Amino acid sequence: MIFKVNTQTVDDPNTFGELLREYCFKEEYGRYSCFELIDGFKPINKCTELGYSMLLHLGYPTHEENKEASIKGEYWKNESKMRELFGNPYLENGCQLYQKPGVDFEMGSFTINIGWYWDGDGILVIQENNRIAYNSDCKTDHDWSWIKE
Repeated sequence: MIFKVNTQTVDDPNTFGELLREYCFKEEYGRYSCFELIDGFKPINKCTELGYSMLLHLGYPTHEENKEASIKGEYWKNESKMRELFGNPYLENGCQLYQKPGVDFEMGSFTINIGWYWDGDGILVIQENNRIAYNSDCKTDHDWSWIKE
């Protein structure tokens, strides 16, 4: 069965997250430690404003006051500040960030940003234009919530 859904109008974060997970990853991926994306995704540099924003969406730093200070201080411009704030696992291989610009859908052209952190448990963040959903246990399909910008 083929159906079309405008993800920009989906109200349920579980539906939004799972539709985009299904689009972004090859079959049965985006869970456990299997994260093979479809063609067209390019790595996001973590030491850029976009990379920094995605790292924040993945849950670090956990303290709001550090998050606020880090945004105002433009920490993404300083790799040593980034390492201090996020720690090496997030800046090394445990965390992955990718972008696929200009994805053409019937409703328009969108950019998709996706990030995950895997250390035996997985966190998954998917952003389509200005809508962002977060799954704190990416093994499940029902743990999505919206991130407010």
